Amino acid sequence: MTIRLEDILQWSRAGSTRTGLASLATQLQHLFGSPDWRISDAEIIDGVGLRLVILFRSIFLCDLQRSADGDGLFSPCDIFGVVPFVCTVLCKDNITYGAAIEHGGASLFIAGSDYKCLASSLRAFFQYWTRLRDMLVNVVQSHPASPWQSVDIWREFLIGESGLATMPWFSAGSLSQRERALNQIVEACRALVYSILDPQSLDNDVVRLLIEWLGELNPRAVLSSTQNDSVEVIV
Repeated sequence: MTIRLEDILQWSRAGSTRTGLASLATQLQHLFGSPDWRISDAEIIDGVGLRLVILFRSIFLCDLQRSADGDGLFSPCDIFGVVPFVCTVLCKDNITYGAAIEHGGASLFIAGSDYKCLASSLRAFFQYWTRLRDMLVNVVQSHPASPWQSVDIWREFLIGESGLATMPWFSAGSLSQRERALNQIVEACRALVYSILDPQSLDNDVVRLLIEWLGELNPRAVLSSTQNDSVEVIV
């Protein structure tokens, strides 16, 4: 994959002289995108590095569904993307990464002037990010009290807890059941963060905000479904 990535990065610099090529962001999305994040923009900065704009679910799902939950830094439906992203940025200190988190997305900068090294760093970042995401999902799914085994159902659950309309097939359960499920995810997120990051990284402002936000998560009293575009009150 490193060789292919190097070619993609080199070709992107000759975009004006090559026709029929997809944008750099589209090609990287094809290689590294997932249900939990999308690469919406990418740019090579000559002699400096690569800049990416990444969207989480609370942003790209808003194009398909009606209501989003506020404009805070984090949203429940972003958990499987943003928690391992923060860990990846802060623990991969052997490569120069820079990142900024904002509501529903992040900007990522990977330093490097050599295409081969840049491709290797890019691949390493997304591999590690995906690995941490999979670890988080596996912990949630394998919990003895887990109400669902499918990650797609967990994603749908988090969509509802974000104020977005869930699919008709999703059964949210009672308020107490959703509270237990949400606590299960919060415990898994905390376990990942504290097992991956060192004390200095744990003192990072974004990490402290993330941990604080997780501690304040509560199930919504009102959920919305796409089945009839009406609001359900789950008790």
